[in-house]
Amino acid sequence: MAKLPSHGPASSVDEFFLCPGIVKGYRHVSNKWDCVLSSLTLSNELVNIWSHGVAAVYYMYVVYALLTHAWMLDALEQHFPLIAQQFGVFVAMLGSTLAHMFHSESRWHHVAWFMVDYLGIGFYCLTSAIAHYAYSRPLDENSGPISLFSTNAYLTIALLGHTCVLVSQCYLRCRLLQQTSRLYILVTGYAVAYIINFLPFLSRYYSAQEHLSSDPFHWGQFHWSLASALVMTAKVPERFAPETFYSLNGHSMMHILLLVSFYHQSTALRMDVERWSSFPSGHQPCVPGVCLVLFLYSLVGILLTYYFAYVGQPAAHQSSCTSNGRTAKTHHD
Repeated sequence: MAKLPSHGPASSVDEFFLCPGIVKGYRHVSNKWDCVLSSLTLSNELVNIWSHGVAAVYYMYVVYALLTHAWMLDALEQHFPLIAQQFGVFVAMLGSTLAHMFHSESRWHHVAWFMVDYLGIGFYCLTSAIAHYAYSRPLDENSGPISLFSTNAYLTIALLGHTCVLVSQCYLRCRLLQQTSRLYILVTGYAVAYIINFLPFLSRYYSAQEHLSSDPFHWGQFHWSLASALVMTAKVPERFAPETFYSLNGHSMMHILLLVSFYHQSTALRMDVERWSSFPSGHQPCVPGVCLVLFLYSLVGILLTYYFAYVGQPAAHQSSCTSNGRTAKTHHD
């Protein structure tokens, strides 16, 4: 029977992997099998791994159910932005799960896996922008800031914006590894991404004054996302009781709050999907266009991740060859 890896206090691991406020629960792993087995221990990654791991399985089923439903109704084009957005949630949850599970093997693995995590988050953000534009913008296309952009222009801006956020996060991960300012820059980058995503809804709500039954869920997504960012940045609750809250810490609380945010977002978009037919024909994101945007982002993102992993952090790469099996880390902050 396989022996479960141990975990210990902060003094038992390389300081490279330490997270402020977390004093224990650091995993002692030296290979991928140890990383997998460590998900069964009460380490500081327990909630991080399982919260998004279970969510990934759930959203994989949701995507399948939506595809089946759209196929039966012969309404794939209408439902495709929603399907893409739910697939984006799945990709983000999968990337997060893999990153938190395997990053502790060495310094290089830590940096590389969290860049994969960033790639998944960016993919989700881009699919969310597409879905919000397709369903939640104002019917009056002359209302609000969103009226300044055609469909192709908005998709292009979303693609470029989220790609820039990905580049900045990967660069920060490689070059500012030990700087606490990285956390605040990280949150700021995703705040910019949320502004891009929320622009269609905000234009409808404030400029066009079109208030719908889905509005509370849109605002719920915003408030829960904001709460998750505040909890992670403030490092609550481990700030007040580090000996107690090492498994259920600020980052894992952020994971849980984001799941609540995803629920509100999914509900809002499902309620708005019927608005598809209310927009002028030819003014909606088409299936080939959405696929092209997502393909371009994925291609550029994979190339960027490869570059930063293998070229941008040579020192961390070299350290992976001398890992002593006692390197660990808590979360990507």
